[in-house]
Amino acid sequence: MIDDKSVLKSEYANQLYDYQKDRIRMIYQDFVDLNVHSSTHTISYCPKCGIENPVLTKGGHTQGKHPKQMVRCASCGKRFVETTGTLSFYSHQNQSKWCDFIKATLEKKSISECAALINVHERTAFRMRHKLLAFLDEAARKELEEHPLSGTVEIDEIYFKESHKGLKPIRIADLEDLLYVLERKYSDEGLPEDLIPEYYEISQELDHLLEEEKETKRGISDEKACVLTGVERQGNASIMATNMAKPSSDDIRKISDTIMDESYVFLDGHKPYIPVLNEKNCTYKVCLSDEPHDAVNHLNNVNSLHSRMRDWLHKTYHGVSTIYLNRYAALMHYAHQFCSCDAQEKTLLMLKVLGKIQFYFFDREIQVKGIFNDPLVMSHRHNMISEFEQWKHRRELLTCHFSYPR
Repeated sequence: MIDDKSVLKSEYANQLYDYQKDRIRMIYQDFVDLNVHSSTHTISYCPKCGIENPVLTKGGHTQGKHPKQMVRCASCGKRFVETTGTLSFYSHQNQSKWCDFIKATLEKKSISECAALINVHERTAFRMRHKLLAFLDEAARKELEEHPLSGTVEIDEIYFKESHKGLKPIRIADLEDLLYVLERKYSDEGLPEDLIPEYYEISQELDHLLEEEKETKRGISDEKACVLTGVERQGNASIMATNMAKPSSDDIRKISDTIMDESYVFLDGHKPYIPVLNEKNCTYKVCLSDEPHDAVNHLNNVNSLHSRMRDWLHKTYHGVSTIYLNRYAALMHYAHQFCSCDAQEKTLLMLKVLGKIQFYFFDREIQVKGIFNDPLVMSHRHNMISEFEQWKHRRELLTCHFSYPR
């Protein structure tokens, strides 16, 4: 017996062309694969005893509102949750929200947009973003260890101005406090005429300081972080923040480990590359920007990647904190690999990548694990954090005094 709903479905199906039916089957299969990859992963070692490729059996469920499957290691007899070493491990968000979050991240959505999409606080979305980036960083590192760049490789560097997003210089914060006091004190009756010149003078000085913050030393200086980039012409890439200002031979060796010996390398005229490439028995060709290029001798692939990195980090995110550059470099690594795929395919491929690794990253490690730990950058950051905490305390006192939240 066929009900009316089934008949209606069949009538709609009969109106579709064969290629449309095939497309629906492909989309359906993608969703099935997405669910499979999001719920399965490789447990390469037991988190309790450390034995590799453990034999596991089911061991009950956790207690609570959302119970999780537990498994038991045959070697040590201890239990742990099945999601150990995954994004959803030690997380209040389920796998469905993580899939939505990954897809939104690959679509270049901001943290606030991701938070609204999965209905969580922005601080939670921030922690989820950095947990995802840390997992990608680990996955990219292991991938390049197993399959380094080979064949024809282009290498070059890109520079990003030192940034401590979310922290304000104390001189700017002080002027903002002065304006805040004047605006709150005279919010009802308006600013007295004798204070108007002082108000505009403070405003102009603040605007001037904000413009100075945007400016930087001309050329390459110690105010800019160097991100070394290698691109294999078959598609893979290696991206790594190594130092401030121009890279030395020691800095270049950090990324040279991701390039296979005896590769053919195209580079610009930066001299420290030469001895490192000679050590790896690589053949190299210098492509200067003012010289004519042809279909073979060029740096188009690495320059194209640099262009996408600038757009993503500057135009989309409006800058990222310098200490997190290497985490975002891992995101750029996979965005480059999957650049020819649509959003659904990117999410599926990303879940496949994440399902192959067992990694542990906790909220307390956001500021310390896998960051770009340059001494100069960290010194500036610690000073700004100290000043920023003092400014926040003063702002709280002012807010309480005026009983008016800004």
